[in-house]
Amino acid sequence: MGVITEGDRWAVLTDIQGVEDHLGDMDFKVTGTAQGITAIQLDIKISGLRWEIIEETLNRAREARLQILDVMNATLAAPRQELSIYAPRIQTVKIPVDKIGALIGPGGKTIRKIIEDTGVSINVEDDGTVCVASNNGEASKAALARISALTSVAGITAIQLDIKISGLRWEIIEETLNRAREARLQILNVMNATLAAPRQELSIYAPRIQTVKIPVDKIGALIGPGGKTIRKIIEDTGVSINVEDDGTVCVASNNGEASKAALARISALTSVAEIGRIYTGKVVRITDFGAFVEFMPGQDGLVHISQLADFRVNKVEDVVRLGDDITVMVVDVSPDGKVRLSRQAVLLGWTAEEARSHDQRPSGGSRPHRDGDRGGSRDRR
Repeated sequence: MGVITEGDRWAVLTDIQGVEDHLGDMDFKVTGTAQGITAIQLDIKISGLRWEIIEETLNRAREARLQILDVMNATLAAPRQELSIYAPRIQTVKIPVDKIGALIGPGGKTIRKIIEDTGVSINVEDDGTVCVASNNGEASKAALARISALTSVAGITAIQLDIKISGLRWEIIEETLNRAREARLQILNVMNATLAAPRQELSIYAPRIQTVKIPVDKIGALIGPGGKTIRKIIEDTGVSINVEDDGTVCVASNNGEASKAALARISALTSVAEIGRIYTGKVVRITDFGAFVEFMPGQDGLVHISQLADFRVNKVEDVVRLGDDITVMVVDVSPDGKVRLSRQAVLLGWTAEEARSHDQRPSGGSRPHRDGDRGGSRDRR
């Protein structure tokens, strides 16, 4: 955020660029989430800032931040469970101290060969900590597999023996165990070269049973009339679903994508709006008195016109249009399940209770017409 001043006149600028930074009087960086500010950094070229400038800067920075967050959340609502294979990474493993020599090799020959073949960087500490850095996930996996193959501690975990003679000479046992060790290490080398560690996620084709808990009063919504809803989910996704009386739902499938699809539909049918929680939703209907926003799959709520912005709104379309993504807070849920939302609460950092106290809901269901300004309006320079 920036500001240009001239005597008593001033103008706040949003998203300043190099020229505005050079010629302007302020560089005010504000970072944060929908809930509030997490950090600020300020440089000024004037002797001080009037409170009005600070107030407008923070308010406009919040509006801009929420708009950016809306776009970000619409594109990627949560961090990916796995890094892209092209994302830079540093991975650390611990090897036995007495295996460091095997990894380094004579004159560093072994470790240099791994680096040359994979393109990774490798650092080995005296305590056996090995750091592998790369901007390629496949290269990191290959390097870690070779490190594991060179430094794994070989040992027997279990044996089972059947014999048809009266006993075994020690020489037979000794040769059997030595040759079994050679064969085992050869198998482990091939396994580690293929997959050095357990995958962070199951293959999408691996059979799985996933369990979720839903509110008991939502079981009926999941089952549907005569079981119609749950049968539809099963038919569409191919999963098996079992619902317990306590709300435990088990979804079984041999396809990860099918499981995800089924769980998403179950969540959409059974999720409960949480008062005070902030959601990003889509405007699905506009009326004279407000906008209806779908903030969860299949569930919408009303943002009254008095709660659409942090200034007086004369017409809903002045602030939002059909299809817009906006950030809202759930401020109330009526006994019959109708949800009341507020965008003003998000913009001003209110709690749900504060939003309800400012809610200008008319008793007759339509918005009152009056000439006076709403309380809480501000100068919109």
